[in-house]
Amino acid sequence: MLLVAACAEPAPAAGPASPPPSSRPAALVQSYTVCFGAMPADWSRRFQARDLSADFQVDAVSDDGHAAFGRSRSSAGMGVGAVDLATGALTDIASLPAGAAGVGAMAAAQPWVVWQQANSATDLGDWSVRGWDQRSNRVIDLATSRLPDGGEVFGQAPLPVVARGTAAWAQPLARQAGYPEAQVVRYDLAARRETVLDTGRVSGPVFAGPDLVWARVEADGSYSLRAVDAATLRPAPLPARAGSPGQVRYLAGSDRYLAWSSDEQSLHVWRIGTAEYGDYTTDLRHPLQFLRLAGDFVLWYAGYPSSVLDLRTGRAFDVRGSVAGSAAAIAESEPSRPPATKSDVVPARLSSAPLSAAARVDSCG
Repeated sequence: MLLVAACAEPAPAAGPASPPPSSRPAALVQSYTVCFGAMPADWSRRFQARDLSADFQVDAVSDDGHAAFGRSRSSAGMGVGAVDLATGALTDIASLPAGAAGVGAMAAAQPWVVWQQANSATDLGDWSVRGWDQRSNRVIDLATSRLPDGGEVFGQAPLPVVARGTAAWAQPLARQAGYPEAQVVRYDLAARRETVLDTGRVSGPVFAGPDLVWARVEADGSYSLRAVDAATLRPAPLPARAGSPGQVRYLAGSDRYLAWSSDEQSLHVWRIGTAEYGDYTTDLRHPLQFLRLAGDFVLWYAGYPSSVLDLRTGRAFDVRGSVAGSAAAIAESEPSRPPATKSDVVPARLSSAPLSAAARVDSCG
């Protein structure tokens, strides 16, 4: 899933220290200047499009690549839905409150889907984090922006992630200073048990390999990455280059990669379990934000368009709509036609492409 660590002023705060960087071979760094082009012909053939019955913005794809999840919208209102990528059938998961702004972030790992929803278009500080169990069809509440006194927390709404029956996010706290502070929360979805892993100027966590990783601004203003084993919660070692990442703006993780951006044009990626890194430089038309990992690809939304980058080649292509993915598939959603009026609810066209070793981007179109 995709996560912000945008911090300016340092603030002293205590937190659990990760162990020293593990002993590894010297880092092998490959640098790429990313080139962007139209979608290659083989990818155009790989993507299969289906017109849906409602407006739909894809935000997550299932582990097996068979389903997409996201924000749905019809004349009846907004909600969270699931789309069968084989048939295009849309199933409602949960409704959003009347006047809601939409879904801010979502992640899926069978059997769970978790998301953050903005409950009000006029008060963006009003949000909830929720989870859906596909086995029982039950929706549960995980977190809220509401404080016991009726006020709201201070800081960015969470970007929740989920893996192996565990959800995690950064829970903002009540305002205590001029900068936001948060708790890194790990939530056991079966036991309904919450564990706080760190507190302070922290980013949202990501699952990267066997670990849960997050960024932190230290008392001297430097950035660090902290890690714990996602199952045991014991501190986990990171290699020196990942442990001292420089500035961290956005963070993403998967079973195979840990990725972070240091500014709008600089992306750094570690191939987990190796000494291999990639440094990628993009252009000003493709600012790096809301990073997602899908197999050997980084996906991100740059306002318009969204982009798909092959980490093995440094080559990328753009898509017109929203994009999300998993190790098994990438999906893209966009309106099926231009809206007739400002209030027109346009059904979506959802396209998906399975991922395999043959799925590469070897040219810039």
